[in-house]
Amino acid sequence: MPPRPTPNKTKPVTAGFADLRIHDLKHRLGRRLRAAGVPLETRRVLLGHRNSDITSHYSVTEFEELLEAVNRAGMFKSAALGRQR
Repeated sequence: MPPRPTPNKTKPVTAGFADLRIHDLKHRLGRRLRAAGVPLETRRVLLGHRNSDITSHYSVTEFEELLEAVNRAGMFKSAALGRQR
């Protein structure tokens, strides 16, 4: 029997999106679920993973989420500095 294809070698979706793979959609869903605040365990089940580490790989932090966290930290720092004076 031939080896099973890995996710990176799957055929493209045939709906006019030659470079789009099901694997890409799964990553996008994981990121969007995380951005929506869906708990890790729920994302794990929805993505069909047995291991939460794999789910975390599919649910990387979006840039906007990182930027917002840095901005919040800066705002808190400014507020704290204002109280110390």
